[in-house]
Amino acid sequence: MTHIGLSYSIIEEANPFMRMVYDMHPFLFLSLKIVLSLSLIVFIYYDRVFNKTWFKVSVISAALLYTGVLVLHLSWIAVKLPAIIF
Repeated sequence: MTHIGLSYSIIEEANPFMRMVYDMHPFLFLSLKIVLSLSLIVFIYYDRVFNKTWFKVSVISAALLYTGVLVLHLSWIAVKLPAIIF
C-alpha cells in the first residue's frame, strides 16, 4: 500500500530512513518492508527463542502500529487514487 501511495504521490514516507531506501530503489524498499514484516511474525509465533514478556509486548505493539499505518494508507489511497486514475 505504501508503495502505491508513494508512486502516485498520494502519501509521503515520514520515516527518513525508509524514504532514503525508497529513493535508492522502490524494489529495495518493498523487500525491506517484507523482511521486517516477516520478522515481526517470526518474533510473535516463535516464543521459544523470545520468551520475555517485555519483548513480546514490544513486538505485538510494533505489529499493531504497523497494521494501523497500513489501514491509514489504505484509506487515503481508496479516497484519492480513483480521482487520479480516472
